[in-house]
Amino acid sequence: MLVAQFEKLQKNWNKLEPIFTQSADVKANLAETSRKFEDMNGGFKAIINEMRDHSTVKEACCVEGRLGRIKELLSVLDTCETELTA
Repeated sequence: MLVAQFEKLQKNWNKLEPIFTQSADVKANLAETSRKFEDMNGGFKAIINEMRDHSTVKEACCVEGRLGRIKELLSVLDTCETELTA
C-alpha cells in the first residue's frame, strides 16, 4: 500500500511541480495555493532525501509514520490540483 501511495504522490508531484514552480502567473493568481504547494514540495523533497539514507526500498518504506506523511502530502496535492482547475 505504501509503495502505491508513494508512486501516486510522485506522479502527481511530477505533473504539478513545473506548474507551481515555473509559472509566475499561477504564483500571482493562486498565491495561497502556491504557498500550499511550496510547503508540500518541501515535505516531498525531505522524504526523498530521507529515503536515500536507506539501503533498500523496503527499509525506506518501513519508517514509522511514513504512510501517514505520504497521505498528508497527497491530500495537499489533490487540493492544489483542484484549486488549479477551478
